[in-house]
Amino acid sequence: MKDSTSQTLLDTTIIQLLKQYKWNELSLALKEINYDASINIQKQIVFAFKGMLLVCWWQDSITARQIFKHFPIKVSNPLIYFALVYGYIALGDEEKITLYMKNKPSNLPEWINNWLTLEYLGRSQKNELQINLVKKITANKKTPQSYVKIALLESLEYKQADISYLAQWIRDINLQDDTDPLSIALCLRTKIIDIADIESSTSALCQAKKVQYLWRSNEVLKTLVECDKLIQMNYLDTFFIQLWLSVCISLPQAKEDLLKRVQYAISLSPNSLTIKGQLATYALIHTWLKGDYSIAYNIVKEYRAFYDLENITLIKALKVFFGYILNLCISWQHNRTLYDNKLPNHKELYIFGESHSLSLSNINFFMNADNFHSNSNFILGIKMYHLSNPTSSYQAACLLEHFKFIKPNSDIMFTIGEIDTRPDEGIWQVHLKKEKAVDEILNDTVGGYIEFLYENLKDKNLSSVTIQGIPAPNYALEGDKDPKDKEGFLNMIKQVNEKLKELTLQNGWNFLDVYSATVGEDGISNKKWHIDGYHLSPIFYIQADQWLIKPESIK
Repeated sequence: MKDSTSQTLLDTTIIQLLKQYKWNELSLALKEINYDASINIQKQIVFAFKGMLLVCWWQDSITARQIFKHFPIKVSNPLIYFALVYGYIALGDEEKITLYMKNKPSNLPEWINNWLTLEYLGRSQKNELQINLVKKITANKKTPQSYVKIALLESLEYKQADISYLAQWIRDINLQDDTDPLSIALCLRTKIIDIADIESSTSALCQAKKVQYLWRSNEVLKTLVECDKLIQMNYLDTFFIQLWLSVCISLPQAKEDLLKRVQYAISLSPNSLTIKGQLATYALIHTWLKGDYSIAYNIVKEYRAFYDLENITLIKALKVFFGYILNLCISWQHNRTLYDNKLPNHKELYIFGESHSLSLSNINFFMNADNFHSNSNFILGIKMYHLSNPTSSYQAACLLEHFKFIKPNSDIMFTIGEIDTRPDEGIWQVHLKKEKAVDEILNDTVGGYIEFLYENLKDKNLSSVTIQGIPAPNYALEGDKDPKDKEGFLNMIKQVNEKLKELTLQNGWNFLDVYSATVGEDGISNKKWHIDGYHLSPIFYIQADQWLIKPESIK
């Protein structure tokens, strides 16, 4: 009798949290559960839901699949069935979805069957069929059931979703008049109501929508403030944690508290190397920038296995950062004098850029007749494209926040643009997909980048401005890095550097020609100065002055 009562309470609790869309609370409650072959039905339910939330809430397909493999195709418990099928729908695993759909439990509640069908139709882009089913389910009801609204929110979150059917249904039933947070979120998704018209303080879901709105509006300081509030509500999923930490690590106003934020996020995240490794990488970047090398080393040591995980989209970019800083740590061990020995009468050189700024962090070197100590200011993923389209870019807004702290007579340098010149994104992909001429794209991109810098720096009374060019690629041009036209791609990198140099010198700035320093006869890296496939080794800057081109040198 006791086991039966306990089972009923567990089922009720899970169902309540599911239907209230309190998936963050459910995730926190399940984080300590691990698989055991002897576990009872209660723990099997909990374990199945842990897998479901890992994939649909945390986007951790690696750990979710490891959990799901423990369950057979035929399961008799409706909640286990729901968690497994929902998880496989989120994974897009058609084979598993079909197998489970053919083996439904005989006692499957109607709401579970409806919910799963709505999710499947939405994620399969069968949006008209989805709304027709919604109308059937909600017929003769005053307001739609909560699970219907959750299914619509979750399944229509992707950009390609056709939300016109949803929008019409919302208007037909006047859902915009409903004050339930789920209804408000659906109206926001369809742009029937504006975020400015809602009160977000009491609802984590509405607060999350407010954060998204501010972020997309490039209100980076407000995003930080409201994101802090959201996280304090324990509203944690992969999207918002990544947004939160990306903004934090890119803003000068958030530098000092970055580690505390990462530690808080790790304490509330699932026991998953995929998730915790991502969060730890933000801490790793931060400690490297601060010169806390012993802490950086300990992070690398604790999370080294993260670097060996399968290269799924979710963690691909952060794994590159992890491996890059691992290599930087090794370089630091062998080149301590580059970091420890500040040169006589040194000046601060303020670096602004993405990952390429990390190689310069805290090193001492000679360039342009001065001894410099470099101070890197990092903006995650910033591209020339972002600065050539500043009104649609939070990265441009972050850079402008950094500019507020530039003092008169400062020496500054930019390491931006390599991401724009990769074969799988940026200029080359626009050329391939839109069939636009490379010259036109790079002129707009490079020209917009340099113009943005000029307009925002012209009144700063700076001692010097240096633009670093784009190094020749050191990665294999194959697989997802296959440009299809190798010669054309490599020539594009050369052209970008030529345009960068031309416009930089026209503005009276210095150009650091890392392309000439790194290119071999075949257009790819000469293997002298790279630390990995993309980035320069810090030791390159010992002789950077040899590759510095000044405006007066071309007169």
